[in-house]
Amino acid sequence: MDLGEWYDAETNLIRQRYCFFQAWQNGNVSGQGSQMTWTKATELTNAKEIKDFGWRLPTEKELASLMLPDKEGYKTEQGILFCPKEEGQYATFWTSTTQKNSEEASVVVFYEGKVRKYPKGYGCFVRLVRNGKNAVTK
Repeated sequence: MDLGEWYDAETNLIRQRYCFFQAWQNGNVSGQGSQMTWTKATELTNAKEIKDFGWRLPTEKELASLMLPDKEGYKTEQGILFCPKEEGQYATFWTSTTQKNSEEASVVVFYEGKVRKYPKGYGCFVRLVRNGKNAVTK
């Protein structure tokens, strides 16, 4: 956990505990996460510096596995995942799931406990994942 990562044994994923554009320092998250379009999120995750470490956008199924259906919040212990608060509510996050030739992508709306389709030009937050089998332990 010192790296700002959390191993999710249920999905065998390493998850970032904070949002893109936030930083992990001395066991705490700092800075504000920034909303971005789906296109910008995929551009950033395809950058060599990110891709070389195996980080990527989660699929709809992977991200929805953290959702409390029809309720606000996460299925994790409190303090595991940090998120930006939008007017006191949990944020909405992009997934990699999209339909071919579609202008929409799936998002997980944690303040509703729902998966929805949003236009790719809409602003949502991003939290990356990588496969657990590729994890480097320190």
